[in-house]
This record gives sequence, structure tokens and C-alpha cells, in this order.
Amino acid sequence: MAEPLDGFFFHPDGGSPDAQLARLLAGEHNPNFDSPFSATFDEVDDEIRGVEAERKRLLARLVMLREKLVSLRAHRQQVTEAVERFEATGEIAPLLIPACKALSAKEQAALRKADDPIKNTEIDNAKATLAASLPGGWDVTETTADDEFVYVTIKRRREVVAAERPSHETTREGIVEKVKQAFEAYRRDFLNSARPLRIVTTTASPRASP
Repeated sequence: MAEPLDGFFFHPDGGSPDAQLARLLAGEHNPNFDSPFSATFDEVDDEIRGVEAERKRLLARLVMLREKLVSLRAHRQQVTEAVERFEATGEIAPLLIPACKALSAKEQAALRKADDPIKNTEIDNAKATLAASLPGGWDVTETTADDEFVYVTIKRRREVVAAERPSHETTREGIVEKVKQAFEAYRRDFLNSARPLRIVTTTASPRASP
């Protein structure tokens, strides 16, 4: 039977894997309450949950695609039968009229291209107008437009620039090194700590004498 670790103890500073790891780094861990590898288990369990969720999403997507494929193949058979009726009777069934998606997309692209010179002129005018009216220190960084509005993004340098910070990967590598050192420094604390008792159950034999 599994050892009753999860939820068996309570720590006033929190029992989450991150809280346990923070105590280990600070040298304030309690070997009888904390597990030095709980954060490692939590990370891999979190990745497992993420992959399982993605797998379920993809399976559901696969089921939907299979159903759509069956429907489309049935529709194609209906088109084939409608063509045969046309060849025999001259009847043009509604499903023989194409959706014309490609032609529609081409026409929409032509309309957008015709609007581009007007849109670009409005973008340039908006940028120039706003840049001329901005107070010192402000600059126009980007100007775009859609079918209805012109959008202008402006910026101003901070008065107090933030101190240069290391990258996320550099920060992570530094923390990993500290955790590695903490594992080495405090491993005997956990090796010598009290262990939860393993609960053992036995099944009574039906032949046992009363």
C-alpha cells in the first residue's frame, strides 16, 4: 500500500512544492514535513497533465474530422447522383451550384487592394497630425488602419529606466544551481529524518481458527 504522504502533514508556511523548495533554499526546511523532491514530481506531473489534456483535445478533433469526412464523402456521392440526373433529364439540382469560395476570396482581395492607396494616405495624415501635436518626449511608433478606423501607437521613454535584468533562462539556471547546492547541503537531513510508517493490511484467512 502506498505511503500516506500527500496531505498527511500540515506546515504553517504552506505545503505546496514551491513552498517546500523555498524553505529548502532558505535553509528553513523541516525534514519531517517537507519532501525535497516534491517540486520535481510536481513539474513532471504538470507536464503529464498538459500532454494528457492535449491528447484528449486531439482525439476529440480527430473524431470531429472523421465525422466531417464521412459527411463530405456522402455529399460528393449526392453530387455524382445529381450529375447523372442532369445528364438524363436536364434538371440542375441546387447542390450542383458551387459555393464559389475561391472566386469570392479573389474579389475581396481586389476590393482591399483598391482601398490600399486611400488607407495609406489616411495613415500618413494621422501620423503626421498626431506627431505635430505631441508634447516633448512622445513619439509615434506605429500607425495602422482597418476598414473603419485608423490606429496610432505612441510611446514615451520612462523617467526611471528599469535596471537591466537577466533573461528568464539565465535566472532559471541560477536557481537550478542553488537548488542543486541545497540538495547536496541538506540531503542528510532528509536521509536521517523520521519516515511515515508504511500502513500494511492483511486479509484474514477464511480457514483461520476462531
